[in-house]
Amino acid sequence: MEYLFENLGPERFQQFCQALLAKYYQHVICFPTAQPDGGRDALAFLDKFTSNNYIVFQVKFARKPLAETRACYAL
Repeated sequence: MEYLFENLGPERFQQFCQALLAKYYQHVICFPTAQPDGGRDALAFLDKFTSNNYIVFQVKFARKPLAETRACYAL
């Protein structure tokens, strides 16, 4: 089965990704779409009692996903 996520457009794709994150992470903050947020699209706290253990997510929308040759992953 093929999923045509590029048909969503950049803002709807970001909202879709944030919905997936909200389902997986209990303590997640999703930032609004199309805002100057420094590339941060969501923030997930791994422990609800401390604020120093978290993951920052950045959603990358590509109109031609097969044309992307470089991926960037950071932990």
